[in-house]
Amino acid sequence: MAVGMVVYAVVAVTSPLEFNYSYVTWTAAVYALAIMSAFFGGCYVSTNTGPPIDTVKPLPFQASTGRYIYLTIIIAFLGILARVYDRFILRSFSVQETFAETRESLEGQVSVFGYIGGLAFSFGLIALTLVWLTKTDRRRPVATAIAMLLAAYPMTEGLLGASRSPMLHTAILVFVLARATRSLTWLVHSRVALLAVGLVLITFFQLLFEIRTLEGGGYEESIAEAFRFTGMAEFAAPPAWITNAIIATDGQGFYVAILKNLVHIEQHITHSWVVYFANFAHFDELEFGDGYIHFSLPLRVIAYITGQQIFYSPFVHGMEEGMYSASLSNIYYDFGLLGVPLAFAFGYAQTVLHRKAVHLPERWLPLHILMCFANFMTFIDNPLTGGLGAFAVWGTLLYVIIHFIVATLSRESEISELPSLPARSGAPNAGAT
Repeated sequence: MAVGMVVYAVVAVTSPLEFNYSYVTWTAAVYALAIMSAFFGGCYVSTNTGPPIDTVKPLPFQASTGRYIYLTIIIAFLGILARVYDRFILRSFSVQETFAETRESLEGQVSVFGYIGGLAFSFGLIALTLVWLTKTDRRRPVATAIAMLLAAYPMTEGLLGASRSPMLHTAILVFVLARATRSLTWLVHSRVALLAVGLVLITFFQLLFEIRTLEGGGYEESIAEAFRFTGMAEFAAPPAWITNAIIATDGQGFYVAILKNLVHIEQHITHSWVVYFANFAHFDELEFGDGYIHFSLPLRVIAYITGQQIFYSPFVHGMEEGMYSASLSNIYYDFGLLGVPLAFAFGYAQTVLHRKAVHLPERWLPLHILMCFANFMTFIDNPLTGGLGAFAVWGTLLYVIIHFIVATLSRESEISELPSLPARSGAPNAGAT
């Protein structure tokens, strides 16, 4: 989280955007400081009460590596089939002439197949984790290729809906995973390669944003008008010299392309801190989520099984809709002041998870990577409380349970297959009376 805070602070301080400081209040600032202090306090206590991380040694695999790899591939494949069936068959999703029409073609609520597929699709990334952990990508080229394709599924789903978040999140997770397992070293350890990939992604995302924004004809002048009047501009607006340059050149040229990419990425990254203050100021204090925002997926499953109405919408109580708003907004709307001790507990648990990921990476590393990703994104948004991110967290927790069961059964099977040893001379006979 500290790395994410530093990166975010540098980007925000050096940003040319004009921020709306009218929402900033001391009360919201103190709450944010309390949450951050509690989280790092939990990390500190856990670090100093548990064994030092450099003394934790990784265990060997608890069962056949192939057993885990093929099991996770099968689960991921079946999950993606279930999700495709939910979206394309049951909910009539189809590719239309525009991105907006494509997204609007999705009908109805998520079915049980959608929930099953949502929980299982993350097993593609888990399968890739196991392949890279065991360094068996050369011995299992077909399984490796299939795992990569399954792990990239969220990118396909995001591209069809012109949603950049699933594509960006998947790319970042694969990068962190490759670093953690010392894989794809030609890419993740090369500054030139990373810079090239980063520039390609930024350019592609800006182009996608421009096409999606202008295709409906809502902005008559140019993309400059979209930058000035989009919802994010209320909190982080581009300065006049940038929009004037874009208008003067009709958005064409290398220099203007740099400006458009700069505004695009700066707005998406930095508007969230202002939105947090706006959310804090607009909260009507009538009702907190009591955990629904962070645990919406299991609560929706419970509601579906029991037929009860379990629902909470933060947007009804003042939260800005369609904006990034930092993880702090979700914590405040969900728990209020109770968020402070919960942040302490979360920091404590994350440090414990770190040790577990080192000690038994085959079980805990995927979940640890997701938590690290959420920490890094704290001041932008919480990618794990909604959409594919929420499914990924609970799917990874499901994998932890499955891994525990398989490992336990494997140990019991090995014990039962051990040959019986002859009794030593003079030893008592178990059957003697």
